Amino acid sequence: MINSFVGTGRLTQDPDFKEFGETQVCSFTYAINDPYDKENKYTLFMPVVVFGKQAINCSKYLSKGSEVSIQGRLRTEKWQAKDGGNRTSIKLKADLVQFGAKPSGEAVASTAKVKEVPTEVTSDTTSESEIPF
Repeated sequence: MINSFVGTGRLTQDPDFKEFGETQVCSFTYAINDPYDKENKYTLFMPVVVFGKQAINCSKYLSKGSEVSIQGRLRTEKWQAKDGGNRTSIKLKADLVQFGAKPSGEAVASTAKVKEVPTEVTSDTTSESEIPF
Protein backbone atom coordinates (compact mmCIF):
# COMPACT_ATOMS: atom_id res chain seq x y z
CA MET A 1 0.00 0.00 0.00
CA ILE A 2 1.12 3.53 -0.70
CA ASN A 3 0.73 6.27 1.89
CA SER A 4 1.83 9.45 0.17
CA PHE A 5 0.56 13.01 0.45
CA VAL A 6 1.58 16.10 -1.51
CA GLY A 7 -0.02 19.49 -1.01
CA THR A 8 0.59 23.22 -1.17
CA GLY A 9 -1.00 25.68 1.21
CA ARG A 10 -0.41 28.45 3.75
CA LEU A 11 0.31 28.25 7.47
CA THR A 12 -2.64 29.18 9.67
CA GLN A 13 -0.41 29.97 12.66
CA ASP A 14 3.23 30.42 13.57
CA PRO A 15 5.10 27.10 13.90
CA ASP A 16 5.56 25.54 17.35
CA PHE A 17 9.12 24.28 17.92
CA LYS A 18 10.16 21.87 20.69
CA GLU A 19 13.19 19.78 21.50
CA PHE A 20 12.98 16.40 23.20
CA GLY A 21 16.54 15.41 24.05
CA GLU A 22 18.33 15.40 20.71
CA THR A 23 15.12 15.32 18.65
CA GLN A 24 13.77 18.57 17.19
CA VAL A 25 10.06 18.76 16.42
CA CYS A 26 8.15 21.53 14.66
CA SER A 27 4.38 21.44 14.31
CA PHE A 28 1.89 23.70 12.58
CA THR A 29 -1.38 23.63 10.69
CA TYR A 30 -1.68 24.65 7.08
CA ALA A 31 -4.70 25.34 4.91
CA ILE A 32 -5.05 23.82 1.46
CA ASN A 33 -7.66 25.28 -0.89
CA ASP A 34 -9.42 23.05 -3.42
CA PRO A 35 -8.38 24.34 -6.88
CA TYR A 36 -11.72 23.23 -8.34
CA ASP A 37 -13.78 25.06 -5.72
CA LYS A 38 -14.25 28.50 -7.28
CA GLU A 39 -16.35 29.76 -4.35
CA ASN A 40 -13.73 28.75 -1.73
CA LYS A 41 -16.29 26.77 0.26
CA TYR A 42 -13.93 23.88 0.98
CA THR A 43 -10.56 24.24 2.66
CA LEU A 44 -8.59 21.37 4.18
CA PHE A 45 -6.83 22.24 7.45
CA MET A 46 -4.00 19.77 7.90
CA PRO A 47 -1.90 19.46 11.07
CA VAL A 48 1.77 18.88 10.19
CA VAL A 49 4.72 17.57 12.17
CA VAL A 50 8.35 17.95 10.99
CA PHE A 51 11.45 16.43 12.58
CA GLY A 52 15.20 17.12 12.68
CA LYS A 53 16.99 19.77 10.67
CA GLN A 54 13.85 20.52 8.64
CA ALA A 55 12.06 21.27 11.92
CA ILE A 56 14.75 23.80 12.82
CA ASN A 57 14.49 25.47 9.40
CA CYS A 58 10.69 25.56 9.53
CA SER A 59 10.76 27.24 12.93
CA LYS A 60 13.30 29.81 11.70
CA TYR A 61 11.88 30.73 8.31
CA LEU A 62 8.12 30.06 8.40
CA SER A 63 5.40 32.17 9.95
CA LYS A 64 1.65 32.54 9.75
CA GLY A 65 0.66 32.98 6.10
CA SER A 66 3.85 31.44 4.66
CA GLU A 67 3.29 29.25 1.61
CA VAL A 68 4.68 25.71 1.77
CA SER A 69 4.61 22.61 -0.38
CA ILE A 70 4.80 19.45 1.68
CA GLN A 71 5.41 15.85 0.76
CA GLY A 72 4.87 13.27 3.46
CA ARG A 73 2.79 10.49 4.96
CA LEU A 74 -0.50 10.56 6.81
CA ARG A 75 -0.49 9.23 10.36
CA THR A 76 -3.46 8.37 12.55
CA GLU A 77 -3.37 9.16 16.26
CA LYS A 78 -5.85 7.50 18.62
CA TRP A 79 -6.51 8.28 22.28
CA GLN A 80 -9.18 8.08 24.92
CA ALA A 81 -10.70 11.39 25.99
CA LYS A 82 -11.47 12.35 29.59
CA ASP A 83 -15.14 11.58 28.98
CA GLY A 84 -14.19 7.98 28.07
CA GLY A 85 -14.85 8.35 24.35
CA ASN A 86 -12.34 7.26 21.74
CA ARG A 87 -10.82 10.00 19.60
CA THR A 88 -8.90 9.88 16.34
CA SER A 89 -7.00 12.52 14.42
CA ILE A 90 -4.92 12.53 11.27
CA LYS A 91 -1.56 14.34 11.02
CA LEU A 92 0.85 14.78 8.15
CA LYS A 93 4.40 13.63 8.92
CA ALA A 94 6.44 15.76 6.55
CA ASP A 95 9.33 14.18 4.69
CA LEU A 96 10.02 17.25 2.52
CA VAL A 97 9.02 20.87 3.12
CA GLN A 98 9.60 23.42 0.36
CA PHE A 99 9.24 27.09 1.24
CA GLY A 100 7.24 29.36 -1.05
CA ALA A 101 6.08 32.96 -0.80
CA LYS A 102 6.23 34.69 2.55
CA PRO A 103 3.10 36.45 3.88
CA SER A 104 4.38 39.81 2.60
CA GLY A 105 4.62 38.38 -0.91
CA GLU A 106 8.40 38.04 -0.86
CA ALA A 107 9.73 34.74 -2.12
CA VAL A 108 12.36 32.76 -0.28
CA ALA A 109 15.57 32.90 -2.31
CA SER A 110 15.87 29.14 -2.84
CA THR A 111 12.37 28.81 -4.27
CA ALA A 112 11.88 32.22 -5.89
CA LYS A 113 10.42 32.15 -9.38
CA VAL A 114 12.87 33.30 -11.98
CA LYS A 115 11.74 35.76 -14.62
CA GLU A 116 11.50 33.97 -17.94
CA VAL A 117 13.95 35.08 -20.59
CA PRO A 118 12.83 34.91 -24.23
CA THR A 119 14.61 32.21 -26.17
CA GLU A 120 14.29 33.98 -29.50
CA VAL A 121 16.83 36.64 -30.39
CA THR A 122 15.35 39.77 -31.95
CA SER A 123 17.20 42.55 -33.68
CA ASP A 124 18.95 44.79 -31.17
CA THR A 125 18.20 48.50 -31.57
CA THR A 126 20.04 49.60 -28.41
CA SER A 127 23.09 51.75 -29.00
CA GLU A 128 26.26 51.35 -26.92
CA SER A 129 25.70 54.74 -25.29
CA GLU A 130 22.40 53.54 -23.78
CA ILE A 131 23.97 50.61 -21.90
CA PRO A 132 24.35 51.57 -18.22
CA PHE A 133 27.65 49.73 -17.65
